[in-house]
Amino acid sequence: MRLLLIAYYFPPCGGAAALRALHWAKYLPQHGLDLTVIAPEDGVYPMQDGTLLGSIPAGVAVHRVRGFTPSAHPALRRVRGGSFSEGGVAHDGLLRRALRGVRDLFFVPDEFVGFVPASVRRALELHAERPFDVVLTLSHPLSVHLAGLELKRRLGIPWATEFGDPWTENWQASGRSLSRKVLEPRMERSVLTECCLAVATTEGLRDRWRSRFPQLDPERFQAVPIGYDEAGFAGLQPERHDRWTLGYAGALYHDRRADSFLEGLGRYLERQPAEREAIRVVFIGAKDEPNKRSFREAVERHRLEGVVEDLGFRSHREALAMLIGSDALLYVGGLPPEGDLTVQSKVYEYLRAWKPVLAISREVEALRILRRGPGVFRADQSDPQGACLAIAQIRAATPRQNLPAAARDYEVAALAGRLAGYLRRHAVPSEARP
Repeated sequence: MRLLLIAYYFPPCGGAAALRALHWAKYLPQHGLDLTVIAPEDGVYPMQDGTLLGSIPAGVAVHRVRGFTPSAHPALRRVRGGSFSEGGVAHDGLLRRALRGVRDLFFVPDEFVGFVPASVRRALELHAERPFDVVLTLSHPLSVHLAGLELKRRLGIPWATEFGDPWTENWQASGRSLSRKVLEPRMERSVLTECCLAVATTEGLRDRWRSRFPQLDPERFQAVPIGYDEAGFAGLQPERHDRWTLGYAGALYHDRRADSFLEGLGRYLERQPAEREAIRVVFIGAKDEPNKRSFREAVERHRLEGVVEDLGFRSHREALAMLIGSDALLYVGGLPPEGDLTVQSKVYEYLRAWKPVLAISREVEALRILRRGPGVFRADQSDPQGACLAIAQIRAATPRQNLPAAARDYEVAALAGRLAGYLRRHAVPSEARP
């Protein structure tokens, strides 16, 4: 069966969304799918990780297309709303707010909508040369699904979608312009009702879809976890250190903030001053502008210099080496609705690293997964005193060894087989169509 995968975030882009697309490019062909990828030639990526390019299988054809993206202009890169780019202007600055207003008025559902016509044109050309049996579109960005919708309507070809995050229930929804608030629910309904299969990365989002669209076959909505790639851990050398290390990997953005944890850490060190020379906390990952500012201020306010190390964005392999070399790992959850409907990719890598986890989070799906590991010590996001107590508890925890079957359940090579099965079940091959 020939599959066309359309993804905006694809190597050399770094980060979770690009890894998800890369994993499908690597492992879906192992389950009998003849895969072709359409991705941007000139993508506006907040993070770059060129090391991922070597993981694209030689047999997978990747077609790069050039689409119009307003913030691709060098003068505008630093004012992208929600950007993790270094050195951007203040998040709430007048210039950024004005440009975001223009963007939200004319580019719906997002500024990447210019990728849609370019990807559709290339897909039509490729389909004319050799027809595809099914199209799979991956978000984020959400506009990628409009390319699949257009191809489905023009060609009658089966089309599946995958969502890494909710659409209208995303944390960004409250700040959208009037035009987006009016148009996006209609777009979302069209996408979810006209696709043959909608894949969520969490059970919570899948169940939400089923309750919102009771008139549709519930089997149309499925969940395939993000999982982790065992091959990514092959040959890794754990980061060496001479102090007990708590590691954090991933972005800090919007309500995923480290403030409560950092205040709790400050309180812990006040009570246990000898610990200041015994522990270190390492952060790897990008931050949006408010988090950069609040993180820096919290480190200074609670006198955490020399204990907390902020390394910024690093390659995926560097992040994995940090995880397996740490003594424990830090998880920071989001608030509703995203915290309930989203499980970040690092959750599965944390489980694979098999370390105790300090969770600053509500009880959400991510924690149910992490509790299958060697231990979770939790405090709410707004409870610095709880964070202080959780730090004391995790410091006293006895390490547990041996990787259990719990982590193996989330290997992406096997999860690709599940997705391939759904695609076969919901898409009719071209030779069987009238």
